Amino acid sequence: YLSPVMNDFKSRVEQGGTVSYLTSAGGLQSSANFEPVDSLLSGPAGGLVGALEVAKSAGFERLLTFDMGGTSTDVARLEGTIPLRYEQSIGPVKVRRPGVRMETVAAGGGSICRWYQGGLEVGPQSAGADPGPACYGQGGPLTVTDVNFLLGYLDEARVQIPLSRGAAWQAFIELKEEMLAAGVEVLEDEELLQGLRAIAVERMAEAVRSISVGEGFEPADYTLVAFGGAGPQHACALAESLGVSRVLVPGDAGLLSAWGLHRSRRELVREQQVLQLVKDLSSRWDALLLEMEKGSELEVQRWLVEMRLEGQASTLEIECEGSDPPSLDFLKDAFNRRYYQLFGYHFAGEQSLEVVMVRVVAGEPLVEMSQEVFGEREAVEGLLSSDFCTILAGVGWIAQTGSRGSLLLEKKEAQQLLVREGAVGEELMRARFESIAESMGEMLRRTALSTNVKERLDFSCALLDGQGRLLVNAPHIPVHLGALGVCVRQVSEGRKWKEGDVVVVNHPGYGGSHLPDVTVVSPVFAGCGVVAFVANRAHHSEIGGKAPGSMPGDATCLAEEGVVIAPRLLVDGGEECFGSLAEILNNAPYPSRAVDENLADLRAQVASNRAGVLAMQALVTDFGEERVVAGMASLFARAESLMAARLQEDGEWQAEDALDDGAVVQVKLSCSEGRLLVDLRGSAPSHGGNLNATEGVTRSAILYA
Repeated sequence: YLSPVMNDFKSRVEQGGTVSYLTSAGGLQSSANFEPVDSLLSGPAGGLVGALEVAKSAGFERLLTFDMGGTSTDVARLEGTIPLRYEQSIGPVKVRRPGVRMETVAAGGGSICRWYQGGLEVGPQSAGADPGPACYGQGGPLTVTDVNFLLGYLDEARVQIPLSRGAAWQAFIELKEEMLAAGVEVLEDEELLQGLRAIAVERMAEAVRSISVGEGFEPADYTLVAFGGAGPQHACALAESLGVSRVLVPGDAGLLSAWGLHRSRRELVREQQVLQLVKDLSSRWDALLLEMEKGSELEVQRWLVEMRLEGQASTLEIECEGSDPPSLDFLKDAFNRRYYQLFGYHFAGEQSLEVVMVRVVAGEPLVEMSQEVFGEREAVEGLLSSDFCTILAGVGWIAQTGSRGSLLLEKKEAQQLLVREGAVGEELMRARFESIAESMGEMLRRTALSTNVKERLDFSCALLDGQGRLLVNAPHIPVHLGALGVCVRQVSEGRKWKEGDVVVVNHPGYGGSHLPDVTVVSPVFAGCGVVAFVANRAHHSEIGGKAPGSMPGDATCLAEEGVVIAPRLLVDGGEECFGSLAEILNNAPYPSRAVDENLADLRAQVASNRAGVLAMQALVTDFGEERVVAGMASLFARAESLMAARLQEDGEWQAEDALDDGAVVQVKLSCSEGRLLVDLRGSAPSHGGNLNATEGVTRSAILYA
């Protein structure tokens, strides 16, 4: 299969031609300019190039790519071109080189299936190549590969290494024994295996949602292109989870990254930092772009312009296909449309737009592939094998085979989601809950204005049940999270919530901490009432007070610390009330010195909550209110069970510390009969300054410890 690629390489060398290397951005670079760091992500980049080329020849340009291998899965959203980012995080290292924009999740064929802390878990740990999955016969653990093997989703005749069914079954039996020892009702073998597979698919689905729904795009509008060693095996199940009705499997799916290298071309990305407001650029814009076009024999393919609101750190990249330079009017309109699509509201008209960076991508002309022609439609179900991949077609899928060996799978009727019970259903629901909290945090980080939120990440997002009890939280600031339940419950007392309401508060008497920590709470309605809450808390670097920074050490009353916001509607049934809050920020005894920044960050907090509300409502639509509420209850029960198990050892512990001024903090822990008493008697009385711990802060500190 690879002989055409190798022959081409050999002929170039023999003729004294320049050898080129594939970079992380999906383009070729000559050996004269190449450095090893340029190709760190060249494998995944080759896969995207190959996926784009195969899909274009099949007539599709809006793509969700799904590259599943042994240890991880890479997903990306393509709109006719390869999306780029300009800084990559690889382990603990940040690499400032252009690379393909994609998300990676630790879910692959080698992902370990285990019983962990009271629940089923698939990944992120991997068996790797050594010892590998249990079926390799090297003493490895139960993995996704073993699950597929035991379900009959592997064609043993095409596997080039011997597989041990006995070893795989033994690892599966050990998992069931662990579940039985934990007092859990174990499902039938087939149902449990299907459940483990569903958990793995859900983890991959959340990665796809992050690059589609999380960025304002609907997965159903795209074609899923599945490749890699294990991608086609899970593609139909993933598509059904996402509501995608079309899957394209290239004929050489298992080798698509190598084929993508063969189809890649020499490419150059040139950039120019601008950092100027649009209104100040009109006189020199055309000259700037003309200068960027000079000096390259390669043809301009597209323009990429990073823009942002004045004062923000995060940018939105506007892509302009073709060689014609974009006008400033076009960029302003495109930015406004993208901003609304991403955040759900138009930015305030008085805010100025800034052009941060302009990039021009030039490349060799691409030799277009001939159109792939697809044959007759036929119903398929079960295992389909080729030389380079194994495809598992679900129930109700219709297939067409292409002239180049691609398989196009379509499903016209949406399949009702299978509601799974027991430990499998609980893990699937937990994964969705956690994903909602994490996506809220990413939305807040991306949309906020202040360095305090964007760079220091001094914020937290959480999902709470309909009673205001903390359900799940993303790994943000712990002292915020434990207090959010107290805050939501106190804000809700006596309040008649309406759909579309958003409440803002920073008052310590309502579960707040210090005044710079501003909390935004939104209800999630389903059926006839509130089924859940989403909330976030962000530290505003300035919110008034007698000293800049709003944390004066000598404050003796709340007003001296900053602007006090008792619970009030920031959005009333969908109608914004930012104007009245601006009056409070401007007219307090010690007003805020950064009202515009406060309001911008609050808009980001509202956008974050809005994303959480929509995600929860989608979850209720998919699974039903009863199932979602039951999933919340099971998560509380699991937490209670784990805590009870840790409190079986009786004992007493105590500690003492002191603040800078000598005020004593004393705690004594007493554990007996499965209960823990936290006794703070002996601590100093109320402090005369602003070092007192409110109920919410005290509770969160105890829970965190």
